[in-house]
Amino acid sequence: MKPPKYTSLPTRFWDKVAEPNENGCWLWTGRRSVPSVKTKTSGAYGRVMYMGVQMGAHRLFAADAKGEIPKGMHVLHSCDVKHCVNPDHLRYGTHKDNMRDMAVRKRAHHQIGAANGHAVFTEEQVLEVRALYKTGKYVYREIAEKFGVSLSAVRDVILRKNWAHLP
Repeated sequence: MKPPKYTSLPTRFWDKVAEPNENGCWLWTGRRSVPSVKTKTSGAYGRVMYMGVQMGAHRLFAADAKGEIPKGMHVLHSCDVKHCVNPDHLRYGTHKDNMRDMAVRKRAHHQIGAANGHAVFTEEQVLEVRALYKTGKYVYREIAEKFGVSLSAVRDVILRKNWAHLP
């Protein structure tokens, strides 16, 4: 693929980018990450060696187009294609943003919400818990007693550690 005018990346990287597909993705055709048994990832992320550092191809292309990646930030794909390097499909975000995207787009490998076998609430109850707490009239303990659950279950719902996909 011919590099756009804004890029400062060497031609050797552009030789490994396919012409845009129907979704506008620029697919990385070079080396890809190895699948992980531990995290069950598919290993589809492009990998590059740049200035002596091994990194994700999507991170390199994002940094080239958008500037340095802020410390602690991830590069997220709006297209959900792991080996896409189109900067228009990439944005900076936190791990929490990435997990929220995963849940909203139903990419999670685990069941979310009431479908999770460990869930102690229904969606309606989660909304009720949050509404009760928001009134300022109830503390975690009172809500936990009302629903017959632990304090930590209530805390995790209110702090959105669990059920983060609900408003």
